[in-house]
Amino acid sequence: MEFIKKIEFDQNSFKLNKIEEKIVRKVFEWPKIIESASRKFDLHKIPFYLYELSTLFHAYWSKGNEDKKYKFIINEQINRKEILAIINLVAIVIKNGMGILDVSLPKRM
Repeated sequence: MEFIKKIEFDQNSFKLNKIEEKIVRKVFEWPKIIESASRKFDLHKIPFYLYELSTLFHAYWSKGNEDKKYKFIINEQINRKEILAIINLVAIVIKNGMGILDVSLPKRM
């Protein structure tokens, strides 16, 4: 999977909704999870965290089916740069977490 190395935002128009904020906060917990799991040998924290993160992301993705304002992709394009950044962040964390757990990921679904 190719990750986007740099996404530039306009500070004046950057805005996250409450669901996006919740996902970003969850992503920012990742370093603490890794530290705790390695320091205390609580490796179960990693899959539980990854499950919670993917559940949050999936719920947000599904919300787009209920309400157009939450749709990620419109006319075959990512709706907002903020969503693109969130997708990238979640993908990086999941890829790294699965690597730590030695679980391979499919290239395509």
